[in-house]
Amino acid sequence: MSKEEIITLLEDYVEKGDHLRGLITKLKDSREDDSALEELKREFTNTKLGLKQHYEALDKTKTQRNRNVESYLCPVIQGVYVNISGLSANNITRNKLEKVASAAFDLSDYAERYLLKLTQKS
Repeated sequence: MSKEEIITLLEDYVEKGDHLRGLITKLKDSREDDSALEELKREFTNTKLGLKQHYEALDKTKTQRNRNVESYLCPVIQGVYVNISGLSANNITRNKLEKVASAAFDLSDYAERYLLKLTQKS
């Protein structure tokens, strides 16, 4: 995987984490709107599935990873996937948003942190 591909993927994860956080805010602000809850569940499921696919792909290619993948992508995918894998969209309710909010924050924060490190690398 090239440096540019890793940058694109990390940028995508920053956006996904920020989008999930925005949906959580929208859900908190719209107490009567169930469509916001359904949208959050759908986006959470899609993000979780994407993380799972990348996690499994990284696991299969352990011996073929380049330094950038090992140093910048693996920590994000592995760290966030461990956090998010125990969460189920079926358990997301208006009263139980803390874990989803934490996972969304971790996703955007980890991805942004490693993206910054990678782009500042000479």
